[in-house]
Amino acid sequence: MKVVWMYHDIMDLYGDKGNMMVLKKRCLDRGIPFELDTCGIGEEKDLSEYDLIFLGGGADKEQISLIPDLLSRKENIKKAMDEKTFVLLICGGYQLLGQYYTAPSGEKINGLGILDIYTESGDTRFIGNTVIYNEDFNEYYVGFENHSGRTEINGLKPLGKCIHGYGNNGSDGY
Repeated sequence: MKVVWMYHDIMDLYGDKGNMMVLKKRCLDRGIPFELDTCGIGEEKDLSEYDLIFLGGGADKEQISLIPDLLSRKENIKKAMDEKTFVLLICGGYQLLGQYYTAPSGEKINGLGILDIYTESGDTRFIGNTVIYNEDFNEYYVGFENHSGRTEINGLKPLGKCIHGYGNNGSDGY
């Protein structure tokens, strides 16, 4: 598996290095060769050469700092996705591929618009363990959430039903 970690140096708010370590270990345990590459601001990469694009979490300041570079990569990212490169997005990474994110300050941060989602900042943080049920695969996913954003999904199927925790926005159950 060939993975590129986008903006690894500034989008690592919630221990995304650990996510990459676990992914590598799980691949190697299954005999799947694993190669991790990184891509920072201004670095040239053909993202369709990778099996997975990973973009982790970052604070508003970090997200704002990388927007010009990320916007310049929009066609590269779309090409990679069209050619079946998977994308794993955590926290701010998820928001940045959407339409926009409204920060707690009220500032509207435009995303790439690749995903038909948007995120509005809320007054309450959703913090705690979460359990998601995916009916397509009859699987449960256990994780941890820490966000104040309320993400609305339009025309996309959510990962699953939120059995425990808050989910995308604290109100729709997904």
